[in-house]
Amino acid sequence: TNLAYMLARQPGHKVCIVDLDLQFGEVSTALHLRPRYTICDVLQREDDGNELSSVIEDYVVRHESGLAVLAAPRDPSEADRIEPGDVSRVIQAVREKFDTVIVDTPPYLSEVVLAAFDMSDSLYAIATLDLPSVRNMGVFLSTMERLKIPQDNVRLILNKAETGVGIDVEQVTKLFSQGFSAVLPYAKEVSKSINLGLPVIASNPGAEISRRIVAGFRELTGHVDEIENALNAAPSGWRRFLHRTPSPAPLA
Repeated sequence: TNLAYMLARQPGHKVCIVDLDLQFGEVSTALHLRPRYTICDVLQREDDGNELSSVIEDYVVRHESGLAVLAAPRDPSEADRIEPGDVSRVIQAVREKFDTVIVDTPPYLSEVVLAAFDMSDSLYAIATLDLPSVRNMGVFLSTMERLKIPQDNVRLILNKAETGVGIDVEQVTKLFSQGFSAVLPYAKEVSKSINLGLPVIASNPGAEISRRIVAGFRELTGHVDEIENALNAAPSGWRRFLHRTPSPAPLA
């Protein structure tokens, strides 16, 4: 959501998040959106003989910042109806209508997830500062290598980094020769931003974690100064939205 928000702040740039966590997707909830349709509805429309690219924008829900979301199914049981080929067609359709497509995947590998990987220009893998997560990061990278997915396309992010937990950032960094695109600290501002229905770089752009997120996505979004200026230059109506009283998050 933070990356999508940064990109959406660029004039004329259309960005869409495809929530591919088909059982427990939470992008809509994190942004306080109430989607009328989900990815299942899009595929049903295709079954009726429609070209996906011609109707895909009718099935996204838009955040007040301008970014769009194609929501995950409402019922986890609906995930079983979606095949890898379905995912490929949906992503291609979204690509034709948006400048950037961000696919949020679940924390496991499946044929559906691999279908998204095959269509991706960049992959961002996230680990936290604990041994099971670090080990799984190593397993993930080894799997990517066996699947012939170019390592140059994979970027690593270390999330929720804090001191005094028995393992430090320097130790973990030594395990991965490519290093981390971003090391994000544990920050209560993130929980607050989710409860507000906003990316943290919107709810608290001056926080350390916001600055690190912006810097970590430099290669995708351009110069950091330009992005920060765009954030600070948000229109007055959007500023009012940032400071309004939060409401309880709806269930997506």
